[in-house]
Amino acid sequence: MCRCQKIQLATVFMSVITTVAYSQTRQDSITGKEKFPDSIRQKAVAFAANKFAIARPLNIEFTTVRPYTYTLNPQEKSFLPGGKVTSFSQLKVSSNINFLRRQRWMLGATVDYRFYSIGTEITDPSANTGKSYYNNYHYYTTAINFTYFAKLFGKTAIYGASLMGDGSGDGFERVKGFMYGTVVLKADARTRLTAGAMLNVGPNNQLPALPVFTYERKFRNDFVLDILLPKQLLLRKYFSNKSRLSVGGEMDQTHFFLKNVTLLNPAVKYEFQQVNVNAGLTYERLLANKFVLTFRTGARVPFNGRFYEKNDVKNPVFKVSSGTNLYFNVGVSFNPFIKKKK
Repeated sequence: MCRCQKIQLATVFMSVITTVAYSQTRQDSITGKEKFPDSIRQKAVAFAANKFAIARPLNIEFTTVRPYTYTLNPQEKSFLPGGKVTSFSQLKVSSNINFLRRQRWMLGATVDYRFYSIGTEITDPSANTGKSYYNNYHYYTTAINFTYFAKLFGKTAIYGASLMGDGSGDGFERVKGFMYGTVVLKADARTRLTAGAMLNVGPNNQLPALPVFTYERKFRNDFVLDILLPKQLLLRKYFSNKSRLSVGGEMDQTHFFLKNVTLLNPAVKYEFQQVNVNAGLTYERLLANKFVLTFRTGARVPFNGRFYEKNDVKNPVFKVSSGTNLYFNVGVSFNPFIKKKK
């Protein structure tokens, strides 16, 4: 799953959550048609922003990872030395804005930028020595999102499409898109349940189609089970209206472009991508009624690491394996949709 697909999942889940909030429709007294009131629309946007930092107008995060070793598994019969990641840090800045809203549809944009600073040490087994490298990488994703609300067999449904692009420090790299549909199966004061599917359109797709499923269940003592598959599974505990603590796992990814990799053909562009599951604790605290301070820590479990020529993800030059390691994340986001309780 590439970084674009993770942004797609976040976009779909934001829309699904919005759909759940929109499921409380009313009937127009003049036309007899169902309408989606502005108050429900505002609650929907606020509800999505409460779920995802990427759904907020501004989010800034910094992540650091403890040193770890890795091994390379080439697709052809050859030997590549393993090594160690001696330092890894990531700065993430994202923004999401819905700039055009109507009764049954919305148009918005999402921007996600990441800066990686990575230090590696490669071991030369023949000389029993190591050589150190330090590199910086820029990666960004942009998307224009269209969302349409409707009814299907008497239940609230949502259909949408996004046009996406990603790039590096060298400029724009690629354009792709996706379409999706989902249905709200249940939505009441304690339980929310939706199911649907997403279809990827464009080059370099590991997963052409992907099911999406959301389930939220509220329990006593302010506990909430929050499942958004395949993105996250969390158990949350709310403390008054100022903070919450979550335990569970969330999917993330390391993804960037490289060039000047080989001396024989330095113009060839490569990509590296690795899916990570961040399992542990997340603590969020409300500041000044509009800002959210976040701390995350726990185990970072990487898998499915791939290094390949651009747009040839199905034929990697080599695969990367690395063990579980410790991560720490701190972030701050602006959420103007928070309503202060009276």
